[in-house]
Amino acid sequence: MTLPSAKSTLLSKSDLPDLSRRSVLAFLATTLLLGVLPAPARAIESQEQLLSFVVFLRLSRILTGADKLDPDTARRIFNLISAEPWGIQHLAQLAGKLKVTPVGIVITPLQREALLDPVRFDSGERWFINHLLTTWMTGIYFHQIGNQTVTYQHALMHTAMEGVGDKCTGEFGYWSRAPIGT
Repeated sequence: MTLPSAKSTLLSKSDLPDLSRRSVLAFLATTLLLGVLPAPARAIESQEQLLSFVVFLRLSRILTGADKLDPDTARRIFNLISAEPWGIQHLAQLAGKLKVTPVGIVITPLQREALLDPVRFDSGERWFINHLLTTWMTGIYFHQIGNQTVTYQHALMHTAMEGVGDKCTGEFGYWSRAPIGT
């Protein structure tokens, strides 16, 4: 993936890799397994792929408007997209258009709205944005040869609907009956 220049900055400190003892041990274990596992099952294996993942994570944050995304879910989605013949090309094209780099700053909602104006994107880019957003929102990676559940617990639809059920006052199924007095 060819990355845009680091001059345009749209990345926060939270985009940097976690360097806790647990994550370093996990990285070392993953590194030892690289020779054993087949390519699609491998974790991020090179510096370029790590930078691509950081750009993917930043791009996902911009598109979803979420400040924090689950890193394991992000890795799963990134690996699925990277395995597609068009995946890295679409990521690079969209990151270039939005000037997303591995180094950056947090953007405001107004800047985000201007960045994501649909007229800026061609039909292929809009399809890819929709595909990425659908995967993050539902936790399902839709594919013509079979859909794959990436996550249930960390699907963004749960965050979007948080607190809605608390406002319902009727018992389950009450909405299917006609209101009293009609």
